[in-house]
Amino acid sequence: MTYSDIHIHALFGVDDGAGSEEAMCALIDAAYSDGTRHIIFTPHYHPGYYGKNEEQRDKAFGIARSYCEKKYPDLSLALGNELHYMRGSVDRIHEGYCRTMNGTGFVLVDFTDNEALGNIAAGLERLLNGGYRPILAHAERYSAFYGKQNELHSLKAKGVLLQMDACSVLGDFGIRAKQQSGKLLRAGLFDFVSSDAHNITDRPPVMSSCYEYIAKKYSPDYASALCRDNAQKLFFETE
Repeated sequence: MTYSDIHIHALFGVDDGAGSEEAMCALIDAAYSDGTRHIIFTPHYHPGYYGKNEEQRDKAFGIARSYCEKKYPDLSLALGNELHYMRGSVDRIHEGYCRTMNGTGFVLVDFTDNEALGNIAAGLERLLNGGYRPILAHAERYSAFYGKQNELHSLKAKGVLLQMDACSVLGDFGIRAKQQSGKLLRAGLFDFVSSDAHNITDRPPVMSSCYEYIAKKYSPDYASALCRDNAQKLFFETE
């Protein structure tokens, strides 16, 4: 079984992910060993916190691509960003500072875990109105949606897609995120599972473990759709 990972912080020197070229290569090695064959690198786009990192992002992506061309020729790479929603986000995407997912109309977006429901909904609506399809990163971690599945159904009906972190359903983000992951999986609300890996120690790629968990608890077809097929159809099928 292979996996498509559309949320990973492997590019070095741009955010709280890999801190060096060596750490980036080690994280790519770990993802490949875990079975990942399609990656969209998604460094944080949050200028107020990580500064203007577009130049380093593009440089690191070039180094990652060269590394993989030599070592992993069957590993497909693409570039995006994890947009931390803020005032002016749509303009930053239009202007090219924040990258969409592999050059498509989809954009990975996150909010603070305790963001108010109205703020999340309004931000996603602005992205939709701006012509983009938001993928809500680690949707299981927002306290605003606990006990409010109807709100997520409503967002999905408008075109929002939901991504789950592989480590959440395994319990690495605590019991609340684990419980919420289970509820949303049972409801069929997630569109993608991604690693959201940051390093090889406390935030490693665990796509294979998550796939096995979902395949055993639900079905192999469901696990394949979330961990590979949906992302592959949207972002890699023409490559």
